Amino acid sequence: MRLLPLQDQTATTLTGQPVERLQRAAHFVRADGRVFAGAAAARELLAALPGLGGVRVVAGLPGVMFLAEQAYAWVAHQWGPVSD
Repeated sequence: MRLLPLQDQTATTLTGQPVERLQRAAHFVRADGRVFAGAAAARELLAALPGLGGVRVVAGLPGVMFLAEQAYAWVAHQWGPVSD
């Protein structure tokens, strides 16, 4: 795994998304090329880490991803980019 800044052209190439869309949420690209954004990206990142594969099971429970998306949106709004 590696983190890429938005300024890195590889980020737009890997995700197939324009920078404007990448600025809205964190993105995660799996080895198979599938792209996830927001809470789904966090789920996939955690599931890819050793010992945390069960995250997908918990995330699959009814309502969990809805709540995760709400929490992600709140956190992103609170700690997102600051405009001058």
